[in-house]
Amino acid sequence: MSHSSALARLESDLRMANRAKGTIQQYLASIRRFQEMTGKTADRASQEEIRRWVEHLQGQPIGPERLRCHYSALAFLFRKTLGQPDKVAFISMPRKDAPLPVILTKAEVDRVLKSFTVAKYSVFFALIYAAGLRISEAIGLETQDIDALRGVIHVRHAKGGGQRLVMLSPTLLEMLRNYWKYERPTPPLLFSTRKGRPLCADTTRRALLCASAASGIGKVVTPHMFRHSFATALLEDQTDLRVIQVLLGHKSIRSTQIYTQVSISQIAAVKSPLEDLPRQPVSYPRPRFDIAELVRRQLPELEADTSLAPRQKKVLRAISRCRTAARGGHFDVCPQCGWDHPSYNSCGNRHCPKCQALAQEKWIKARAKRLLPAGHFHLVFTEPADLRPLSRGGCRACCMGSGSRRPVQRSWNWAGPT
Repeated sequence: MSHSSALARLESDLRMANRAKGTIQQYLASIRRFQEMTGKTADRASQEEIRRWVEHLQGQPIGPERLRCHYSALAFLFRKTLGQPDKVAFISMPRKDAPLPVILTKAEVDRVLKSFTVAKYSVFFALIYAAGLRISEAIGLETQDIDALRGVIHVRHAKGGGQRLVMLSPTLLEMLRNYWKYERPTPPLLFSTRKGRPLCADTTRRALLCASAASGIGKVVTPHMFRHSFATALLEDQTDLRVIQVLLGHKSIRSTQIYTQVSISQIAAVKSPLEDLPRQPVSYPRPRFDIAELVRRQLPELEADTSLAPRQKKVLRAISRCRTAARGGHFDVCPQCGWDHPSYNSCGNRHCPKCQALAQEKWIKARAKRLLPAGHFHLVFTEPADLRPLSRGGCRACCMGSGSRRPVQRSWNWAGPT
């Protein structure tokens, strides 16, 4: 059996199994790479060569979904097409991640639909959102599938070859009629290109990406997000989960139950058992030592102390009143739950440790940048008055040369043995 004949038999069996077109292409591409690596046709490959291919795939930077696709291609080939199931009996499917679907709010959907520059794509994605269709199902719709009398849409090309009915809203019907009058798509298709062919899925996705970027909602929107948003909107409107399952075409109710995890209104409406407990005030431990608290306690004695200068007493009074009701303030109130908390004003004094904590941190970081990357001494000293004439000649541009009588502080870094 040649390489091409093995792929032809695999493609024939996949079509007989009614696999999707995209699945067939992915399986064929995977088996083609497998045969290129082994240099043999698939029917002559040994189990050891299959193991090496599996180990090669595991070493590639691909996710579990892609690995499952490669493993499923091998399993179908050897179990169904070649009738050699023992060769792939060792393969175990990687665990499938189940992330929560990303949904759009109704306002975000409206902004995206209004951002399309081509009206045909706006109506196309409005249909997907209004009926919860997959992109392939919307592309395959025909004009005869729109039953305006009964108010339903007949989805004939559903996933897995199934069929189902979904609702046809009056707003969507009006949009489709206006679109049909203007576009006149090629019969029997509901959405077609200018050459009379069905819409290209990649082209519609690119149009959606451009519209989502132009809308400014800050999300990368995919066609399936409209389907997720459709299901979540129905769930928040109290629609029965079984009805949503039928509308989406899910075979298992477990696939539909995931939307119960992203319905914000239902999650927020659940009453927590904590609400049934008696409320008790929560006290948070304060620091054991607080300079402001110590000053408040000793302020009368400090005020009577004659050894303190008036400006020093002014600083102590400012520290004692910092962030208290004496300085005034405001209330922080939550408009939803009614929680409130007073926030008092600070004193703003340059000597207050609370007010100058940020400035102190900045000063320490600035000094740390000047430290040498080695063991050293950092000396800060004031020049004696007798040494001023010696330094005056080299400091004419600074305070010494300008006639200032303020003592000069010198900072020296000496790298040496510590």
